Amino acid sequence: MPSDVVLRPSVAQRAVLARASVSVTHCGMNSAHEALVAGVPMFAFPQSGDQFLMASRLLALGGAQRLSPPSSSGIRDRITAMLVDAPTAAHARRLGTGLRASGGAVLVVDRIERLIPQ
Repeated sequence: MPSDVVLRPSVAQRAVLARASVSVTHCGMNSAHEALVAGVPMFAFPQSGDQFLMASRLLALGGAQRLSPPSSSGIRDRITAMLVDAPTAAHARRLGTGLRASGGAVLVVDRIERLIPQ
């Protein structure tokens, strides 16, 4: 690995995303959601299952670009381009703003509890 690359078995993803400009993700629900909440545009590289659906939706909403199949020079060039691609970053920030304003799990639980007969 290049000297400026750090490999770890796991990281505090939200802490990393708070400092990131771009995320390369398999588009799992947590990874995609946390990147959006952080307002970070993504490169979608789905691998299986619902990741393809999530990637498709992110692409349609403009918060991600497709990445396939990657090569080290290809990824570098695409990331560099995304850093100056204001539309993708702006869409990711807009989507994140909507997610943060939605009320999250607390609002969902409150609404469900109001539907349960007392």
